[in-house]
Amino acid sequence: MHSQAPFSWKGFVVFEVLTMLRRLLRVGVLLGVLLLAAQSWAAMASWYRWESQATGRLVCAQVSPGEGWRLFSGPYNNGACRDN
Repeated sequence: MHSQAPFSWKGFVVFEVLTMLRRLLRVGVLLGVLLLAAQSWAAMASWYRWESQATGRLVCAQVSPGEGWRLFSGPYNNGACRDN
C-alpha cells in the first residue's frame, strides 16, 4: 500500500516562493507609486537664451549648446525664451 507523507516539501517551497513574489510585487508597486508622486512635485526646468561667441546667433535651450556659447539672458518659463 502506498502511503502519502503528511507534509510535502515541494508544495511548501512553491508556496514560499509565491508568497515572496507577491511581497516583491507589492514593494515594486509601492516604489513605483512613490516615484511618480515625487516626480509630480518636481518643477519644470528653466529656459535660457544662449549666444554663440563665433557668430552672435541666439538660441533658446535649457542647457548650454556646448563650447563656444555663453549665457545671454534668462531664465524663462518656456521654450520661446519669452516671459509669457
